[in-house]
This record gives sequence, structure tokens and C-alpha cells, in this order.
Amino acid sequence: MLLLLSCTSLSSLLGGGAPSRTLAKFRSPAVTQPQVQQEERRPFATTPDSRVWVEGRDLVFASGEQQHVLLQGVSKSLNGAASPPGFFSLSTKRQRSKHEVSLGVLRCDRLLSAARTKRWWMGPSFGSGAADVPGETQFLLCEVGSAYALLLPLVEGGFRCTLSGSGSGLKLLSESGDARVRTSEVSNALYVGVGDDPFTLVAESMAAVAERLGTFQVKAAKRPPADRHLFGWCTWDAFYQSVDPAGIQAGLRSLSGGGAPPRMLIIDDGWQTVADDPGRASGGAGGGSAGGASAVDAAASSGLAAGEAASEAAAGGAAAAGAAAGDDYVAGDESTLNNPTLANDTNAVVDWVCNWYRDHVDGADRGAIAVRLWRGLALTLLRPTLQSFFAEQTTFSKRLSAFRANGKFEDPSAGRSLRSFVQSLRGEFGPLRVYCWRDVAEIAAEIEISERIHSYLAESGVDGVKVDAQSGLGPLGCGFGGGPRVVSRHVGAKRRRYGGPSGRSTESEEWYHYRETSLLRAADDFYPDEPAAQPVHLAHVSYNSLFLGEIGHVDWDMFTSTHSDAHMHAAARAVGGCPIYVSDQPGEHDFDLLRTLVLPDGTALLARHAGRPTRDVLFSDVNADGVSALKIWNENACTGVVGAFNVQGARWDRATRRFEQAAAEEEEEEGGGAVTALLRPADVAPFGRREIAAEEGEDGARGGGGSSPAAPPPAEYALYTHRAEGLRVLGAEDAVEVRLAAREWEIVVVAPVRAEGEVRWAPLGLLDMLNGGGAVLSSSLALSSPPGEAAATAVVRAAGRIGAFARPAPLEVCVDGSPVRFEYDEGSGLLTVNVAADGAEVEPLELRARWGPPAEEEEEEQQS
Repeated sequence: MLLLLSCTSLSSLLGGGAPSRTLAKFRSPAVTQPQVQQEERRPFATTPDSRVWVEGRDLVFASGEQQHVLLQGVSKSLNGAASPPGFFSLSTKRQRSKHEVSLGVLRCDRLLSAARTKRWWMGPSFGSGAADVPGETQFLLCEVGSAYALLLPLVEGGFRCTLSGSGSGLKLLSESGDARVRTSEVSNALYVGVGDDPFTLVAESMAAVAERLGTFQVKAAKRPPADRHLFGWCTWDAFYQSVDPAGIQAGLRSLSGGGAPPRMLIIDDGWQTVADDPGRASGGAGGGSAGGASAVDAAASSGLAAGEAASEAAAGGAAAAGAAAGDDYVAGDESTLNNPTLANDTNAVVDWVCNWYRDHVDGADRGAIAVRLWRGLALTLLRPTLQSFFAEQTTFSKRLSAFRANGKFEDPSAGRSLRSFVQSLRGEFGPLRVYCWRDVAEIAAEIEISERIHSYLAESGVDGVKVDAQSGLGPLGCGFGGGPRVVSRHVGAKRRRYGGPSGRSTESEEWYHYRETSLLRAADDFYPDEPAAQPVHLAHVSYNSLFLGEIGHVDWDMFTSTHSDAHMHAAARAVGGCPIYVSDQPGEHDFDLLRTLVLPDGTALLARHAGRPTRDVLFSDVNADGVSALKIWNENACTGVVGAFNVQGARWDRATRRFEQAAAEEEEEEGGGAVTALLRPADVAPFGRREIAAEEGEDGARGGGGSSPAAPPPAEYALYTHRAEGLRVLGAEDAVEVRLAAREWEIVVVAPVRAEGEVRWAPLGLLDMLNGGGAVLSSSLALSSPPGEAAATAVVRAAGRIGAFARPAPLEVCVDGSPVRFEYDEGSGLLTVNVAADGAEVEPLELRARWGPPAEEEEEEQQS
């Protein structure tokens, strides 16, 4: 439900009354942003090597021999630094907490913006002018002729900048989020970069911003997550808040027994001890919850140990509170959890309010009369009713009442503890990385609460914490120094205390402070009960990853293997370079699908980077233009991979704030909704460049198919289509055409072809895996003596059905030195070898092919 709260009301909702001592400690007095001495500045400085400058009041950039006007009529409040070029400051005469300046008319052919779609998430928008740039835009990539320009609004000190469009004009908004925090100057408000390759441009621009701000590091400078390649299982969609130890054990046993053993576990919402927010329920504490005082406040203000605070507040122990929280407030499905207005039969007043909200407010344009009326009623007349509703019928208003786990996991009188449970899991399932979910806590005490919870979890043997709703901190900074400062403190504390994935962290306040955080969520959740959300999810995670993938490794969220769109989700994650994890209910799995993602030892074949849209669809609205397929590319150690997806027919509507299904999709007309995709070797960005530089990957493998530094790209590439099981050999710009019906997909392995004399060789990897090319760890081809002989090798990650392109047919194929039977298709040149797996053991093996004269000729040569 849309419950809009004023800044002054947040402290009472979050703190339950008068501010605690912790609240007072974090509240900020009226402050003025200090004026930092900056280097000499002149309006839009021009340097000899700069490619961005101003002529008059127009921002101009050069691309080759051509010059382009990007912004026409920029405000005099924006100034360029003398060095380095591309950075611009904001300077005004008056000190304010919020500044809005005009960047003038935006002139481009096409644009891609990444703007917030909800408080917690962002998604792409497409167009050709400033009117197509939504509010809260955090990245803006423009196509201008054959060149690209990138605009990055920055976060510095206590101010966050964003972009928005109006008519033909583009605006820069800079705000602290706290009326008491004011300034007349933001030293680094905007960065503008230009280049001829969009992927190189984004990477170099993010590196330049990181060096300039000094508040975060790019992915290349960070240590990758140690468990990124581990297959995982999350309890959320399997149990929601009713998760318990027995269910967790059942889920792990079920997956392991089917040959997809999880090596990572996320215990999601439902393990913490929570209670009603005091005074919110109609009967006081209500709902069988424990106590009227918050243990969080008690612990934060008095310094009591976690167990003592919980005991005093719970008046009956954590077990009773945990049982109430775990069982009494469980909805039937996620749609009810996310939209409590679907839960009727409470009382006549609440039912009437829910029905009216559903019929007139939910999905209405934000400027509609019903929405404005609701906003006023929610803050006044309906406020007590809504507070009681949320307290009694949902988990939204629950408050943490103890730092330790609830009675399902921690009950000393019954001999239960989270520590012993985690130990038992590792004893049964072997090495297992365990994470626990938690939401951000009361803003005033978030750091103290975090330290208490994380200390308890560490003592219990938990490896890390998945902190959810982090993007909700920024808008709540009023009275606490502003959003950027609150988030900066939170990220600093998170870095010191724990590791783990970042949930709901797609806001610039967060990632521009990520010095060490190397795994972050790319977009909105996987919603199993919303059909229209499935194709939108894939578009959002891939387009957001174009930018976020330079800050850290991306997390594309879990999915369930038996979902109607599970194969599409699995294929996307195979090319996404993201952790692979599911949220299946125990006993409900598609093991045939899971085995295309997971090896018998519980590891996955992950691509090296974040999956990003290919260059030819960067500015295409793949959800709504009716003709474009979503194409995602990635690299492995020796191969590339491209996925094509038909995600047309659904979109996120920013006005109605919901996923919308297109009418044509619902009619299911024969042949309707199909799209055609052209899959080229050049879709893998490095394969489309004039030369391929060898890069050291995380596994030490050289990129670009093992080419030497600055080597010319191969003349040919072998393309193997996963679903069609077809092999073609093409030049870099040649294409395989695939036609995809609604929500269909295809994946192609792109393998550079090596040539020596008459022999050509390109290993394709494990043909039955979705990212089978990721199994090729190294490859070689060499001529040998006597003349006419050649040998090729490929080191493959695991056993299975191994494929390679070979011309001509080899005389002999060996695996780890022993000759094996092989199949060879003369028409396509496809060589296949079946190597049986040895149980759950996964060890690299060497495939070796040999060419030379027939055996009789060899004997005759030896005799002569």
C-alpha cells in the first residue's frame, strides 16, 4: 500500500515515540557544507588533450575528425575543472540543501538512462531526447553519430546529484536530503566522458570517477567474492517467514540428492526475533508479540548484552516472540506479502479501505486525484487504521526485539542454538557458506544494531549477512545529516563488520562508497507470481549491469527451477556472470535444468564479467518495441557466449508503478510476438575489435581466446547453438539468424578458431551446459615433426559431453593420455567425446587431438 509519510513522522514510526539517546546522538544540527579549497577553475575548462569543452555555452566533444554539440545552453552555475577534464562542479550564490540547474538542450540520436523505478531499484529507459530522461536518473549513455557520451551525476560529501529531463531540457539536481545541510558549491557534481566504444567508455569513466572521488573502487581493483562460483539455495520463495531448521535441512537434502548440491545457503527473512511496533496494533502490543518496549532501543541506549535486552523486552523469552513472528504472520504467497491489500476479511473498515485502494489508487497515475486524496488521508484520518492494519496483518511494521535468532533457531531451554544448527549443516553437507538475511534497522541506531547482530552471527558460525533495503536509507536522512551521509556511515560500518551480497542497493549513495563491497544486486526481485515481471526482470538486470558491472560483480537474484519461465531465467544467468542460486521448495526441482548450470561438486561455470546488452541493442527497448531481441554477451577464459531472449510484451510502467502485460501477448496470436535475432562473433565486444589484447582473468587465464597482446583477431569463429545443437564457422561480422517466439531463448558459444597449416581447431566445452564454453580453461594447436603432423589440446573443467570444431577429422583423440572413442560430423566439423563423470568428483581433464598420415603410411616411412 502507498503509505506516504512526512519527514517529521518518520522518527515516531521508526523509534516508537520520543527519540532515544542513540537517536539524539545521530541527529544533526543545522550545518553548512564546508567550502573546500579547490584547484583553479574556469567555466568548462579546455585542455590540449581534452575531448570535451565549451564553445559559448554549448558543451562540445570531439570524435575523430568530427565535433558534436551534446548540450546546448548550459547554466553558468556549472564549471569545469582545469584537470582532469570531464569533471564539473556546481557553484551558486546562495547556500541551499537542494540545487537544480539547467544543462540545456540534450542533442543525441539515441539514449539509454538508468533511473530509479522504486525506492530500492532502478531500471532502463530509452529515447532520443531530454524528455525521455526520467527523474532520478543515475547514468545516462548517449549515442551521437558514431560516438558515445556518458553523463554520470556524482555523490560528494553530503550531496547527491541526479539527472532528469523536461521537454528538450536536461536538468541536474543536487540535494543533501536534509534541510539543515546546505552548501553553495559541490566540487564534483557531474562527469562527462566520450568515446568510440561504449563498453570501454563506461569502464574508463567509472575508473576516472573512482580515482577522483576516492570514496569507492572499481571491480578491477577489488578482490572477487570467494564464493561467487558456488551454487546456492535461498529460503525465501520456498518458505517466506515460516522458514525453520527442519525445512532448511529438507531443502538441502532434496537438492543434494538430485545431483545439484548447494554450496551456499542464504537463510532469508524469518529467523530474527521481532515484535509489533509498540502502540501500533489496536490492542497495544497485539498479535501475541512480546512486550511493549523495544529491545533495540534498550540495547542501544543502555549497553545491555543482546540476550539481556531480549529477555527484558520479551517478558517470556525469545522463543515465544520468535514463534509468534515466524508463524502468525505468514501470507500464502509473495503477492500477498508485497501487497497486503489482497488480504481481506479483517474488519469492515479495513476491508473497505483495501478495496478502495485497489480500485482507485493502486496503479493510478501519481498525479491522479485519488492518489493525492490518499496521500492526505494516509497522513491524517486513516493513519491510526493503517498503522493497526500493518501491525496486525503484515510483517511490514515489525521491529527487532532481540539480536539473537528467534525460538525456532535459538532456545536454550530446548537445547537449540543457531551455532549448533550451522555446525550440523556443515557436518552433513560438507563445506557450506552460510549467510543470513537482515533488513536495515532503525536509522538512528543502524550501526550499533548491525554490530550487535553481526557479532552474534559470527559467533554462530555464519559467514556473512545479506543486508536488504539499503536503498531505503537515503530518503530517510532528514534530520540525520542527509541521505548521502547516513549511507556513507552505514556502508563504512558494513565494510568493517561483515561480508555478503548487497540487497536493494541500486542507488548512487551506496555504490559510490563501495571501497570493498564486490557483489551487488543489479535490479528488482524475481517475483514468481507475477508473469509480467519475468521478461522485465531480465531486461533490467542486463541493462543495469552495463554500469554496475564496473563497480562490482552483479547478482541477478534467485529463481525457482520449476517456474514456467525457469529455462529463460537459467539461460540468462548462464550468460550473466552472476552467482547461480535458486529458491525451490524441498522436493520441487527440475534437475535436468539445474544440471545445465551446476556441476556435480556444486560449482557453476561462471562467465568472467557482468552480462551486458550487445552493442546493437544498447538503445533498443527490448520489452516494448515489438521487434528487438534482448542480446547479452560475456567472455570466458577461451570463448565468448551470447544469449538471445524474446522479452517483448511486458514492461514496467513508471506512471502506474506496476508491471504491465501487453494486450498482444495475452491474445497469443499464432506467430504473433516473435522476433528475429542475429548472433555474431562480434557481439562479444573484444571479438569485434581490431585487435585483441590478452587480459589476465581472475583465474589467471588469458582473455580473447588466448591471443597474444595486441594480436590480430582470428579470421574465423566457431558458433555452437545450444538449443538447435548446430555448428557454424563464420567471420566476426557474419551472423546466425534465430527466430524466437514469446519468451523463447537461445545461447551460442563463440570460440575463436586457431589455424596451423591445414588444421583448424576450436574447443567448445561441455555441450550440455548452458555456458559450456566456460568449461574450456586453455587451448593450443601446434604443428609438429615430421611435416603433416599436428596436435591440439584443450583443458576442460569437468567430464561430460565435450565438443570441439576440428578440420579435418583427427586421427586420434585422447583424454588424459588415453585414447578414447569419438564422433565426428564431416558436414559441420563437430567433434564430440563422451567422458563419464566419476560421481561427485570434478577434476580438470586434458583433451588431445592428433592429425598426421594414416598408420600404414607411418609404418612405410619407418621401414624406408
